[in-house]
Amino acid sequence: MAKKEFDIQGEVLDRYSNFVHISSSLFDFTLRFGLVEDLKSEQNKLMISNVTRIFLSPQHAKVLYKILKQQLDEYEKRFGEIKLPKEE
Repeated sequence: MAKKEFDIQGEVLDRYSNFVHISSSLFDFTLRFGLVEDLKSEQNKLMISNVTRIFLSPQHAKVLYKILKQQLDEYEKRFGEIKLPKEE
């Protein structure tokens, strides 16, 4: 399949996120991106600042999943396996 070229117009707002919460309904997926600011250890609670919220159709979410998987596979071939911390 030939690669498509894109002409994307408008201002791009760069944001950093180290937290994402994903929810879904019959009609859409919601990705809430945030920035972990602090961990309140006495309450074991993360303090998260909202960065942005993205709404996707189920079809678009599936396309995003496939693209992310492909990109992660290519990344790991190039740089090695991405290690995740063990869950408690």
